[in-house]
Amino acid sequence: MKRSPKTTGSDANIRSWRLCSLNRPQEPDFLLRRLCWSSAVPSSVFAGASSSSAAKGESVADTIETVSNYADIITMRHPKEGAPVVAADHTTVPFINAGDGGHFHPTQTLADLLTIHRTYGRVDNLCIGVCGDLKFGRTVHSLIDAMLRYPNNRYILISPEELRLPEYEIEKLKGSRCGV
Repeated sequence: MKRSPKTTGSDANIRSWRLCSLNRPQEPDFLLRRLCWSSAVPSSVFAGASSSSAAKGESVADTIETVSNYADIITMRHPKEGAPVVAADHTTVPFINAGDGGHFHPTQTLADLLTIHRTYGRVDNLCIGVCGDLKFGRTVHSLIDAMLRYPNNRYILISPEELRLPEYEIEKLKGSRCGV
């Protein structure tokens, strides 16, 4: 599905939309109505739980392809694991993954990275202690994956044996430029 060209001149703001789309019944129809009802001022449109095309059997790919024609950017948090990956593969506009199911928690990770940077002035060459539920904690997995991009960080992992960091996450740490 091709995206219509942006308007220019005095109508330029009409297409300047930011869109937050969650997977719910009749989403594209709802979003289109909201866009039409809005003024020419750039805005955000949120699709809520009571209005989604998924309830009618529409796939994430179909929904995102349609919504991409109306939005300049899409941010999506979806309860189904893997849905943001499918959405990112089917959009023609910039896409922000705000998390899915039990996988990652990118918005918390951004807040954590900002806090670390504000506190220490950097995000590398740190000793990071992580404790609690390391096995199922989305925020822990997200933060570790993000911090792997920065060199020379060391990790101290503290948890009961039954909530230990999964082996695949430990392998990521061992394979990076950091210590565990």
